[in-house]
Amino acid sequence: MSCCNHKRTAFKNASFHSPTIDDHHQSKEIENLKTVYKGRKSKTIFGAITKKRYHFRFYGQIIPIDERDISGITAEGDVEVVTTGIH
Repeated sequence: MSCCNHKRTAFKNASFHSPTIDDHHQSKEIENLKTVYKGRKSKTIFGAITKKRYHFRFYGQIIPIDERDISGITAEGDVEVVTTGIH
């Protein structure tokens, strides 16, 4: 007779799945936000979270940006989120 009623063996054989950051991001649909460039010269900005490269070529260019990168990119000052009216 074992002292732990085979709990140790059952614990070792059990498979566990701990949630990761990737699981969290996959469960939520990531949205791209439209932004407009207000700078005078072309500019390349890398997203702080996704590490994507966003290249703005001219004034008024509209580019979709991952919502996870939006706060860092708009902090540059030359990029603004395009707002649309509610219908």
